[in-house]
Amino acid sequence: MKKYQVVVMTFDGEYHKESPTFKTIDEAWGYANDLGSKWFFYPFEMIISGETIRDIPYPLDCFIGKKLSTIVKAFVGEYKKNMTKDMCAEEFAFHVGENVHN
Repeated sequence: MKKYQVVVMTFDGEYHKESPTFKTIDEAWGYANDLGSKWFFYPFEMIISGETIRDIPYPLDCFIGKKLSTIVKAFVGEYKKNMTKDMCAEEFAFHVGENVHN
């Protein structure tokens, strides 16, 4: 049986795996929705199983099925570009997702 876990991430690719595991993706999202102000420090959320991303909101859904290390590298690369440093989380996510498709 797969176990699902919530991962929260910063703009620069730093991430934290939340400790509880869940039987379903929906249960994991339910937990993520109750994280409170943690979203301010870690504005990006995803659900993993093992080290594989199983669910993540659009526009980062292009990372579903990819390893956690893949999205970390993408975030680090985009964060290092000066033009992305003043973006809000939504703009940054669109930028990262767009660059994965190109």
